[in-house]
Amino acid sequence: MRYDEERQTLELSVRELAFEARERGLVAPAFARLRTELGRVVHRRVQREFGPGETEVPLELVREIDGVRCRVRGRADLVRRPEPGAESGWVVEEIKSVIGHDADHERPGAQFQVQLYALALIEEAERAGARAERVEARIVLVELETDARQTVEVPLERASVERRLDESLARQLAAARAQAELARTRRASAETVRFPFASFRPGQAELLDAVGEALAQDRPVMLAAPTGTGKTVVSLVPALREGLRREASVWFLTAKTTQRQLAAETFTAVREASGASLRAVVTRRKEDMCPPGHLRCHPTTCPLIAEFSERAGPTLAELADEPLLTPEHLLERGRAAKLCPYELMHARIEQADLVVADYAHVYDPRRSRAFEGPRLVVVDEAHNLVDRARTMTSVFVPGRLPPLERAPSCAAALASLGRELDDVINEHARAAAEDERPAHEGQTTVELDPGTWQELGLRAGVLALRYANERARLGELDPRDPVLEALEAIAHLGELAGDPDPALTAYLAGPEAPRGAGVGVLCLDPGRRLERVHRQLAGVITMSATLEPLDYFADVLGLTRLDPAQLCAASSFPPEHRCVCVVPAVRTTFAERDEHTPAIARSIVEVLRARPGNYAAFFPSFRFLASVAAALGRDALGEVELLIQPPGASEAIRARFLDRLTRAERPTLLLAATGGVFAEGVDLPHDALIGAIVVGPALPALSFERLLMQAHHQARREAGFAYAMAYPGMQRVIQAAGRVHRSPDDRGVIVLLGARFAEPPFCEALPGHWYDHAPAELLTEDLDALGQRLRRFWARAST
Repeated sequence: MRYDEERQTLELSVRELAFEARERGLVAPAFARLRTELGRVVHRRVQREFGPGETEVPLELVREIDGVRCRVRGRADLVRRPEPGAESGWVVEEIKSVIGHDADHERPGAQFQVQLYALALIEEAERAGARAERVEARIVLVELETDARQTVEVPLERASVERRLDESLARQLAAARAQAELARTRRASAETVRFPFASFRPGQAELLDAVGEALAQDRPVMLAAPTGTGKTVVSLVPALREGLRREASVWFLTAKTTQRQLAAETFTAVREASGASLRAVVTRRKEDMCPPGHLRCHPTTCPLIAEFSERAGPTLAELADEPLLTPEHLLERGRAAKLCPYELMHARIEQADLVVADYAHVYDPRRSRAFEGPRLVVVDEAHNLVDRARTMTSVFVPGRLPPLERAPSCAAALASLGRELDDVINEHARAAAEDERPAHEGQTTVELDPGTWQELGLRAGVLALRYANERARLGELDPRDPVLEALEAIAHLGELAGDPDPALTAYLAGPEAPRGAGVGVLCLDPGRRLERVHRQLAGVITMSATLEPLDYFADVLGLTRLDPAQLCAASSFPPEHRCVCVVPAVRTTFAERDEHTPAIARSIVEVLRARPGNYAAFFPSFRFLASVAAALGRDALGEVELLIQPPGASEAIRARFLDRLTRAERPTLLLAATGGVFAEGVDLPHDALIGAIVVGPALPALSFERLLMQAHHQARREAGFAYAMAYPGMQRVIQAAGRVHRSPDDRGVIVLLGARFAEPPFCEALPGHWYDHAPAELLTEDLDALGQRLRRFWARAST
C-alpha cells in the first residue's frame, strides 16, 4: 500500500484489499515460504494450459474516497473474453491450491478477490464503450498432490461488491492516514532522542556521532567496543534517531535472552531522557510464551487463539499505551484476558519503534514471521551471528523417516517418500564409494542432483502441509513433531540443492557419523547470505567486544562489499588498571602440552604469588585441565582454594562456584573450560576475580565441518586455518579474558600462556586496546620476567 498525502492518492493491490484480516496459518512459519512456492507451482502449471493474453491479466479499479483518489491494481489468474458475436459471457477465474481438506474456497477473502477482478473487468468494458452482458466469477481449486480440480462459482451482485469495495477502501484510507500521522510523529521524535546520561564515558560522544554519520550515509557499522564502553547506548541512540527518520523500526538482536534486559533498560533511559512517546517490545520464543505449554496453535485446541482478532481489540488498545512490553507483562495480560500472549506480542510488534529479539527474527527466513515495513537492525555480540547463520542454513536429513503414529491418511505417501529417499541416499553412497572420496568421522562430500532433490523437496513440502493440516484439525499439531521436522528438512535440502552458492557443500553420513546415517548440506561461510539480508535492511550495526580482526568479521558477516564503517572504541578502563602478558616460553599444542604441563603449572602458581586473590585459569579441553590440575599439587597452591569445573557442569554447580568466588574468604583458583559456562556471560567485578589465565588458543575440534570450512576459506582467501580455526578459537580466549575487567574500577591481570599467542594469525586477533602499537609489547619471555612484571603492576595498582 502506498499513500501520498500531498497528492491525495492511495494505491494498493487487490490482494491487500481482499485479505484485510491477516489469516492464521495452521502450520509452523518454517513452511510459509514453501506453501507460497507450492502455490506458484500450481498457478504456473494451470496457466500453461491457456493461450497468451488470458493469464496474469492486469486489471484495476479507481474510486474517490473522502477526496482521495484510490487505485486498486492486480493481475487476474485467468480471464476469458468472449469472441465477437459469441453467446458465451466473460469469465474471470482465480486459481487456489489446496491440500487435502484445506478450505481455501471457504475464505471470504478468496471470493472477494475474484469479485473485485470481475468488477474491474466490467468497468474496463464500460470504459471501452462495450457492455459486459454477463460475467462469471469462479475459484478453481487445484489439489496439490493429485492435480484434481474443482470449480466453485462465486456469486456476483455488482451493487454489493461495490459497496464492500467502498467500505474496504475507507478502512484502508483511515489506516493509511493513521500511519502517516504516526510517521510524522516518529520523524518529529527523531530530533528529540537524547543521550540519557549526565556525562559521556571517554570516547562515547565521538562514537555516537560516528555511528550516526555512517547510518545517514547508508553504510553499515562495525563497532568493536570493549566491555564497559557503553556500546548498547552508543548504538541504540543513533539507531533510534535514524529509524524514526526513515520510518523504520529498530530491531535490537541478541543471541541470549539475558542480553535483552540491558537493551530494555537502555531504551527506558533513552525514552525518559528524550520525552518522546517511544514504544518497545521485548520478544521471547513461542515455547516460553505459551501458557498451556502444548504449542498446539489451533482454535479447537487452544481457546486463547480462538476468535483472537475479534476479541483482542480492547487489550491491544490498552497495550498500545505501554512504553515497554516485556514477555512477563504480556503473559500476565494474556492470562487475564484469556488471549494468546505470543499473538499479543506479535500484534504489538507492528507498531513498535524498538523490537528486542533473537537473531532468527531477521536472519532465519524459515523461522521468522512476516513483518511489514522497513527495519534497522542492531546485532549485539555479533561474533555469535557467524555460527548461528551457518546453522540456520545448514540442514541434515536422516536416512530413515520417523514412524507415523497419527494421520493414517498420510501413511502411504510417507512410506513412498521414505523408500525413494532411501534409494537416493543409497545411490549417493555407491557414487561416493566408486569415487573413493576421503571420509572423516564417517562423512564424505557428495554431489546432489538438483532436479531429484527439488522434486523430493516439493513432495515433502506437500506432505508436510497435508499432515499438518490433518493434525491441526484434530487439535494435535505440535511444531516439534518429528515427522514434521524430517519433512521440513527434506524440503529445505530441496531448496539448497539447486543453490549455486560455493559456500554450500553437500555430504553423506554413514551410520558411524555423529548424527547417524543421512545426507545434508553444510553452510561453510554465511557471508553471502547475510549480505543479501543486509541489503534489504534500512541500516545495520554489528557490535561486539570481540570483533577483531575487523576485516575477518567484515567478510564472514557479509559486510565487506557494503563499505562498512569500521569503528574501534578505546577501552573505558584506565590502562594502568590492566596488565596483559603473553608467555611464549610454554607450548600448548596437542603434541607438546604433556611435556610442558609442569611449566604451565609453575606459571599459574607464579601468577597467584604475585598477588593473592581470586583467579580463573581457562583450558581448551577438560583433559588438559585435569592434567594441569594434577601437576599443580597441594603444596604449590598452599592456602589457595581450588575449584574445578566438571564436564557438563549444571546450573547449580555454576551458581555455587560463582557464589564461592564472590564471597571467598581465602584466595581461590577456578579451573574452567575456555568457551564454557564460566568463560562467557559471567560478571565477577572488583575482587571477585583479579586475574584470568588462558592456557593456549581454544581451537575448535578438527571436525568434518571444520576441515571443509578450512578448505573453502583457503581456496577463496588463502586464509583457511585463520578463518576456520585460529580466529574462532581466539574469540573464546578474548571472551574468557574479559571476565576480569567488568567495571572501570576493576584492576586485574590477563596472562596468555602459549607460544602460539605470539604468532600470526593468533596475535592478529588480540584486541587493539591491550597494547599501544603492536602485540609484541605484551611478550614476557620467561617465568622470572612474568613474576617481576606482575609484581610491578600490582605495586602500582595498589597505590
